[in-house]
Amino acid sequence: MYENEPTQFGGILTGINQLEPQILESKISDKKGFYGALIIGTILVLVALLILNSFEMSYDKYILLGASLVVIYAIILFFMVKEKVVHEVREKEIHHYERPVIKEVIREVEKPVFKTVIEEIIKPVIIEAPQPILEEDVPKKYIASKQTKRYHLYTCRLAKLIKPEYKIEEDDKSWMKRRGYEACKVCKP
Repeated sequence: MYENEPTQFGGILTGINQLEPQILESKISDKKGFYGALIIGTILVLVALLILNSFEMSYDKYILLGASLVVIYAIILFFMVKEKVVHEVREKEIHHYERPVIKEVIREVEKPVFKTVIEEIIKPVIIEAPQPILEEDVPKKYIASKQTKRYHLYTCRLAKLIKPEYKIEEDDKSWMKRRGYEACKVCKP
């Protein structure tokens, strides 16, 4: 972006200041060297086992052989496994903008006038006379099942599960007992 050029939000770019760059260092280990040192270490262990099995030596010579292999391995590790230093440079810029001049525009707008009109509407209301309650509409006090031979109060949750073809409704508890129906163990009528 160039100076004195209008931007997308209407301001004009008046100047750019560059800040001092930040330099970040980070160390990364070399994986190729690590795997190579691991392979060489495995080879040295195999060589030590081969020498131990093929030659008869005294205990002091075994210790001397082991120590020399460890020193050789340490020297190899020192030269193979190295860390790489990575430098990252971050640059920052500060952009200075001049605000755009906003011109004031005055317009006359006609607003519609809303008028509230209240009208009374009279409608006839028809009220139906209450119908007489039939004996069929009144729930019976006890409900029995032909299938299970048990009777329940009409409010019992098990009474609501009885299928219509097995349902018997009656107001008299003694009628249920005379027919051989047993009382429900949940609602205990």
